Parts: sequence; structure tokens; C-alpha cells
Amino acid sequence: MYKYVLEDGTYFLTDEETGAILSGMDEVSIAFEKGPEMWTLFKHGRKDLVQKWYSGIHIKLMQNDLKDMAENLIVISGKFPVDELNRCLDTTGYIKKMIEKLGLEV
Repeated sequence: MYKYVLEDGTYFLTDEETGAILSGMDEVSIAFEKGPEMWTLFKHGRKDLVQKWYSGIHIKLMQNDLKDMAENLIVISGKFPVDELNRCLDTTGYIKKMIEKLGLEV
């Protein structure tokens, strides 16, 4: 299981079991699907890696006439509370609650 830790303004993605730091970043990017009933978290972490994943999957969906699915994919980046980020990793569908709780528009 992974979790984020915030130290001196830097987010660290860590492996909870080993305590190893997997990545450090100034802000976190989150890619998710904004479904009609449930929102699904797909990727999180460094902005460049999440954006690369998003671009690739968006192109594939569009090429396969899955425009609705492509349009429901969202990427947000920023400085989010670590407890909210970690809850998104632990709880299926929590991304929607976090967005609402933080008053973000997507």
C-alpha cells in the first residue's frame, strides 16, 4: 500500500510496508474518471507521469470511438491535504468526496 507524507512543502509517495520513498514532488497530480454514479481514481503522483498516462489513454479512447469515456477522464494537480490524498488511495470512490470537500470544480 502507498501513502503520501508531506515534509517541508514536499510530498513524498512512500511504500507503507517498507517505508521506502518512491517519489518526491512539489505537488500531486490525480487522474480519475468522473462517472455518473462513482468516480474512479486511476493514477496519482508526479505531474509529468500522470499527464503522460492521461495523454496516452485519452488518444486511445478517442481512436476507438469512446469519446464519452475520454471526456470523463480528468486530471487535477495541486497541493492537497495529505490525509485527503491518502484516503483517496484507501477508499474506492473517495475522490468525489475529496473534490467536493475541497470545493474544487472539475
